[in-house]
Amino acid sequence: MYQESSINDIKRLRSLFLKKNRYSNRLFVLEGYLLIKEAMNSGYPLDEMYFSHPSIETNHGDDLLSSCQKLNVPIKTIDPKTLHQISDTKNNQGIMAVCKMSDESEVLENQILLLYRISDPGNLGTLLRTAAWFGIKTVIISENSADPYNSKVVRSAMGAHFYLEIRSNINDEIFSALDQKGYTIAGAVMDGLPINDSLKSISSKWALVLGNEAHGFPDSIQKQFHKKITIPGIGEIDSLNVAVAGGILLHHFTALPIIE
Repeated sequence: MYQESSINDIKRLRSLFLKKNRYSNRLFVLEGYLLIKEAMNSGYPLDEMYFSHPSIETNHGDDLLSSCQKLNVPIKTIDPKTLHQISDTKNNQGIMAVCKMSDESEVLENQILLLYRISDPGNLGTLLRTAAWFGIKTVIISENSADPYNSKVVRSAMGAHFYLEIRSNINDEIFSALDQKGYTIAGAVMDGLPINDSLKSISSKWALVLGNEAHGFPDSIQKQFHKKITIPGIGEIDSLNVAVAGGILLHHFTALPIIE
């Protein structure tokens, strides 16, 4: 009923855990039932699926196998030991899919999250998930950031990739491009204007920029911000985790009235 994975299949799966191979093939790996199910529910294109546990057909994965068959997604069996060696998780669920990267659209939405040199995969994944929660459609990720298709980022994002237009490895020229297109560029910094005051003069066409926790933004980038914003603190801690800050700021940017 299902095709057995070949040596070449195994080699390709292994290769997709390296960034250069992901981008040369425009493919990345999904691990686990919930993540693969979310991809299928969203209509995101799967290239093929692998499973190892015999019980998966009668357990929680039988609906995935059925859905793959209906969509003509190739299904291949894989030896459990081999899948464990390939997997990036300690306790894999015996199921893995190869997924096509979405095409990077040149069309930008009016509300953009721009992530500048966010190097921690967990933070990047959480920010992608938060962006999707608040209805952001376009996320731009700069050079020298974690790869958004890194397996740790994909797991942290928990399906956000399937609802976002992600543009990655973007150089610093993006700031002048956004300025020319009429975006208000708002950078989150430590010494900016409090967020509640900042929103009084931000148009509905904006790009919120979050930077590296440890290093912030170089002066050359800060000079390109139209607005410098901050989240006022009350306690003694000197900074917020960037993913937490991103959630707070996106709530304000998307939920409060913003002038046209």
